[in-house]
Amino acid sequence: MSLIHAEYLKITRRKLFPMTLLAVGVLMALIAFFATVFAEVVPEMGGLAIEKPEAYEFGAQQAASLTWLPLVLTVAVVGGEFSTSVWATSLTRNPNRVAHIGARLVIFTIASWLAFVFGAAVFAAIVAFAGAGSGGPEISEWLGYLWRFAAIALAWTSLGLGAVALMRSMVLALVATLGFSLVDSTVAVFVDAYEPFSLTAASTGLFEGGLLGGPFASLVPGADLTSGQSLAIVAGWTLFGILLTWWGLQRRDA
Repeated sequence: MSLIHAEYLKITRRKLFPMTLLAVGVLMALIAFFATVFAEVVPEMGGLAIEKPEAYEFGAQQAASLTWLPLVLTVAVVGGEFSTSVWATSLTRNPNRVAHIGARLVIFTIASWLAFVFGAAVFAAIVAFAGAGSGGPEISEWLGYLWRFAAIALAWTSLGLGAVALMRSMVLALVATLGFSLVDSTVAVFVDAYEPFSLTAASTGLFEGGLLGGPFASLVPGADLTSGQSLAIVAGWTLFGILLTWWGLQRRDA
């Protein structure tokens, strides 16, 4: 628990996490306005607004699509440690690598999960007060959004840790992971054969409604995946990220 507490202190005592929450809140507020309210404000856009109750799942899906979030949080904080002597010092105090990896994975996954939840909550609040339509998700559906956020946050956090452990450079790891996210999402749209392997597509495919049921579903990675397939893909990438972290630390031990 001491390692988990140490990681908790690292992320809560830096400005990065609150600034990330602020950025997520502003971005989700803008998306909510243009997706659900703008058509009401501008009558010429009538018919294009996403109405309740579908708007709530759309918002959850949009929050989960912010895959850069766990990458930035993980790489920015952990990358600074792995590129210096901090990691070596930590190992002298506690040589259990599994505990070190697990503590970082837990804390940064929770931090990313909280950011996803915050973004979805901002979107939902705007929809509730200003969106058209009526009704909303059942409690079971809200709970379903929460575990989906956790699964997605865990997968992308593990990849961030793997990149840092392998490269030992915050800049290189950030470029590599964000580049992967961009390429992964782009290829999944245009190459059907890659969709069953895409983490971006699986992150979206965990949600059955939202964009997946709209007129532009064919342009959304994950539209052809079932929830079960998506969860299996997310689990596979999570395992890959954890193994990459372990291999990187073994291969380039401090």
